[in-house]
Amino acid sequence: MAHFPLTRHLRPILHGGFLIAAAWLLVWAPPSAAAVEPVVEFFAPRDGRYVMGDSIEHTVAVTLPRGYVLESEFLPKPGAISDWLDLRRVDWDKENRGSEVRYRVRVGYRVFKGVRSAEKLAIPPLPLRFRGANLVEAQAPEWNFVLNPIIPPNTPDNQVKVRDGLAAPAIELGPHRMRLAALLAGVVAVLAHLARRYQVLALLFRKRGPFERAHRQLLKLARRSSDPVVYRQAFRVLHRALDETAGQTLLTGHLERFFRSQPSFVELRGELELFFARSQRLFFAVPAAPPPADYPFERLEALCLQCELLEKALRRNGAERQPRTGVYGPLSHQGQGEGSLKAMAFVSPSPQPSPAGRGGRTRAKQ
Repeated sequence: MAHFPLTRHLRPILHGGFLIAAAWLLVWAPPSAAAVEPVVEFFAPRDGRYVMGDSIEHTVAVTLPRGYVLESEFLPKPGAISDWLDLRRVDWDKENRGSEVRYRVRVGYRVFKGVRSAEKLAIPPLPLRFRGANLVEAQAPEWNFVLNPIIPPNTPDNQVKVRDGLAAPAIELGPHRMRLAALLAGVVAVLAHLARRYQVLALLFRKRGPFERAHRQLLKLARRSSDPVVYRQAFRVLHRALDETAGQTLLTGHLERFFRSQPSFVELRGELELFFARSQRLFFAVPAAPPPADYPFERLEALCLQCELLEKALRRNGAERQPRTGVYGPLSHQGQGEGSLKAMAFVSPSPQPSPAGRGGRTRAKQ
């Protein structure tokens, strides 16, 4: 039996199959990345013969298949493009249109070039890049325009005249004045209502009582209370307040009549009697002695504060002030204020008749 090798008969068949498969792939296989041609539209103003300082706006629209993305990081940044052209702003947006996407890029320029005669200039192209199945590049075309001089040609510099600026348009202030007047009237009405409701004017213009004024003076003297002169001055301040409240120069012998005419001060009888006793010793017994340790400045201030609180309570309760008459009748011959201090006399519990006939009254040492 004869033997025939298979390879010699199969080689033509295999070779023909490979050729057929290659032809089929070339015909039916889709392209891996077909070239994309973007549609570029450029919108620019008409060449209106610009001058230095004018702004120029351009818009570039690029249409591509869906899936392509504008590489915004490659857009130019605002700043100087040349020695006469500045890029002022760059912004963009996207619009989907079925199987396509449309990008619009808006660019603003400003011209800073002074010329003495008309000159033709060109804004350079604006490159754009898109990322998708492959990299697509597009660009706005170069744009030419004419730049005119601000100063007429052939005019020497010393003959250049600067034109006056336009006057600001007049504004009618009548309606504004009416609105302002109405607003101020409303504010005044509200403030007046609040002042009446909370008695602001009464608080601002009320007359301070004698003890309230005395307490304010003592607060100022408290910083130098260790000074004997200041200590004696503080006693005089409280004496003046008591004289004004009593309606006369109040002496030790007048305290009982004072309590009868001012019954609300009876609760301070002990403190007031001690105050007058210390005052008599301070001004007469040992005039040059330092402030006594048994009657510090703080105790004097506390007595004044208690008198002030009684005074305010009487005012709140609507009590009227007592007539300004003294123990010996009207005040026409009595000392008041600082003068009453200078003529202040003290009556001991057991007064002795004096040659003057005034029951032991002596003048206070200053």
